[in-house]
Amino acid sequence: MEMGEKQAYNTSRLEASIQMLEGQIPRAPAGWRRLLRRLIVQLRAVAGPTRSNSFILGGLSEEGQKVGFLVSEPEDRVLVGILRKTEAASKNTCSNCARPGKTHEVGGEPLILCPRCYAPHLLRQQLALWIEKDLTHKHESIVMRSDLPPVIEPIVRADRWRTFKPGLSAPPVEYITPGDLQELRADFDKVYAHVSALI
Repeated sequence: MEMGEKQAYNTSRLEASIQMLEGQIPRAPAGWRRLLRRLIVQLRAVAGPTRSNSFILGGLSEEGQKVGFLVSEPEDRVLVGILRKTEAASKNTCSNCARPGKTHEVGGEPLILCPRCYAPHLLRQQLALWIEKDLTHKHESIVMRSDLPPVIEPIVRADRWRTFKPGLSAPPVEYITPGDLQELRADFDKVYAHVSALI
């Protein structure tokens, strides 16, 4: 094989890999599409006739929740460097909106999400736990306002809170009875359904 033919073959293998990665963009999470488009541009910039005999495997995982690559020629530092930077960026980029993010467990699956995109998942999770643990069982004790999770407290209407003074010089303490919370079950269920619909 002549040198020119070999170089054309190498380039075509790399170009085939680039096209494969490009085909993954439509099914990529919205927050990672820009990341993958930038990767394509960077790879095409180095895919000249002097490129080594490398091809790329991987990209977006089948579930669309992870970005990872394998290179046939790991000594090709240029390609390896570009791919490593993309992998590292994906681990710190919200897969939903492209803001800075980190790994969170959502429904038993790891997702890279920013605080804003993770918030509905967290609220839904806390509501589910609260409804299951505290609204399905009647307790004899009172529930202190300070013991309620911050995301739950705003759902309780102002007229449901009661107060008592633990001492002459102590400030009043707010509480709600488990019975009152049980009566608010429908309100909690509505918020839970609404939050679930947003995710």
